[in-house]
Amino acid sequence: MTRNKSQLSSLLKLLDEPNQQAASLIMAELLEHEPELENLLPELQESDDTLIRKRVHQLETILFLRRRRRAFAEKLKSGSIGMIEGLIEIHLQWYDNDTSEALWKEWDKLKEAASKNNLVNIESIAYFMRKMGFSAQPSDDIQPDYYCFGTVLEEFAGTDLILCAIAQEIGRNSNIELKLVQVLENFGLIDADRRVLNPKDGWRMHSPLKDGSYKVWDTCTVLRYAASMLFLAAVSSDSFRYVNTIGTCLAKSIGEDNINFLPFPYNEVTSNNKKKDNKRKKGH
Repeated sequence: MTRNKSQLSSLLKLLDEPNQQAASLIMAELLEHEPELENLLPELQESDDTLIRKRVHQLETILFLRRRRRAFAEKLKSGSIGMIEGLIEIHLQWYDNDTSEALWKEWDKLKEAASKNNLVNIESIAYFMRKMGFSAQPSDDIQPDYYCFGTVLEEFAGTDLILCAIAQEIGRNSNIELKLVQVLENFGLIDADRRVLNPKDGWRMHSPLKDGSYKVWDTCTVLRYAASMLFLAAVSSDSFRYVNTIGTCLAKSIGEDNINFLPFPYNEVTSNNKKKDNKRKKGH
């Protein structure tokens, strides 16, 4: 139900509610009316009440994160996103207090380090990644940090998929075109001669692949897979917040409006019906 401006203004005046639980309910109601809310919040940014200013800032942060997720989902849906930009956006789905500016700076540092090496072919890329200390972690270990771009750059550890994506972009910056491929359950990079660079094997080179023995992964496939693994990590840890945010982002990237196709308790429609049923039972 859409509320008019006066009703929303009345709710905004309640943001000074000292009870946090009550205030959370008020903020949740306000967030149900996002378009109208965005136009009203600036009026309260300079409020004399510190509690109101704090909660207005919280609301603005939530709205900003929602806009960022929608923009990422749209780019992923249309295929108009680069690998590094996408990896940064996925990182921010999990670590939403980090900033894209800080992550881009970390990427620039790695590019600068790469520029000081004589990168001319796939072997030199392998040498650089070994020199930097990047190591592939088990793919069956669902550790969010192994899929988050910033932590991978910080700790030099990640899944072979993410490390391949990083190495591929390092190569691209040096005009070395490599393809990211899946070979059975592993990921690697191949050059024009189909020679394979395997992160799990200490960045060693392997013999050329035969036709039909590998599958090439494009940017959007890599990003969807990485986001899906974070979603799986969220489900495994019963993190409803990340299930909702990452799940909704993935859903929108494939044309779904929400995650109501998921089973209870992640399905909002089913959850609401359960709540209604419980209320009816209490009423009897």
